[in-house]
Amino acid sequence: MKKISKIIKAATLSLPLTLSAPSVLADERPQEKSFSEEQGLLAAYTALQQLDLPKALDLTQTLIENYPNYKAAQILKADLYAIRANQTALMMRTQRKYQKELSSFQEEGRLRWVFEQNTLETQGLNYVMKTAEKGYLVMVDAKLHRLYLFEQTKDGLVKKEDFYIMLGQAGVGKEREGDKKTPIGIYHIDGWKDGKTLPDLYGSGALTLNYPNAWDKEQGRTGSGIWVHGTPKNTLTREPLASRGCVVLTNQSIERLREAYQLGEQTPVLILSGESTVEPLDSKSVLADIESYLKQDPMRAPLKMETLSVMQYPDQPKMVYLRYQTQQGQWHEEFWQHQESRWQVLLQDPKSSQLLAGSSYNLPSQD
Repeated sequence: MKKISKIIKAATLSLPLTLSAPSVLADERPQEKSFSEEQGLLAAYTALQQLDLPKALDLTQTLIENYPNYKAAQILKADLYAIRANQTALMMRTQRKYQKELSSFQEEGRLRWVFEQNTLETQGLNYVMKTAEKGYLVMVDAKLHRLYLFEQTKDGLVKKEDFYIMLGQAGVGKEREGDKKTPIGIYHIDGWKDGKTLPDLYGSGALTLNYPNAWDKEQGRTGSGIWVHGTPKNTLTREPLASRGCVVLTNQSIERLREAYQLGEQTPVLILSGESTVEPLDSKSVLADIESYLKQDPMRAPLKMETLSVMQYPDQPKMVYLRYQTQQGQWHEEFWQHQESRWQVLLQDPKSSQLLAGSSYNLPSQD
């Protein structure tokens, strides 16, 4: 039994064997196919964990038939055939020989499995103090390799779907052009580029973001062209860390975001490291103070309170991000920070000109 467990551990890409099987086939989230690539992969892993090799092979074959360019499934299929032919020693030698080539797709399998097994959810909701009353919010959790889509309602955020994602080759925390890192911060969608007009690298298309935002520029961060886009036609997924800084989804996922939800310009996008050590603010207190001064400030153009979003800025102590629409229909972004018992408007988007950055408000201390 110990030998069999060792073989399965190798074949299932070091997945934890002690966890219970996930209910991946019971997921009723709508999909364009009868099952997603993730549901199929996890079902095959579960069958193998249960020592049901024929079922694992059958599920993997069905997965490849539905997603012929899915490299993680192709690797699993090769491992399963090696086990069936009693060539596990050869399988393990091959894995060691091609460790660099195989490790990335092994990591994809591990990330998907751990996420499903532990029903992990992003901690990003702790950053959201207030959302607009309509539209959507996109939240990226880099640690979980997950993109969440929330609908904004009068009663708060309602989760619609989540998707596996790939990130920059060098991880997160973009500082300069060419560092191959995905930025951490709050952005918004400012356009759509159809895949027919782009190189194959971008797949079905790209939702473009406004990186660098005003805060990034103030910090001296450089670079541009940070998008949320698809994958090349010859592969379903890329390595977990594969892009030059963009957030990458499968083509099926990016098409769903675009077509089913019609994500358009001004949709906020919150990108989190998932490992921040910054102490969370008291949302209720901060929001009450900020909303009060927004309504009372005579220098501020009238705004539509139902469009106001307030979020704690990722990885920045005592800093919040405001986004709202004026009665004239203009969108504005502001970056506020709490310093010495008062809030200060540090920065605004250059297009926001009705309030001077540096204005301060004597508010109760949030210490």
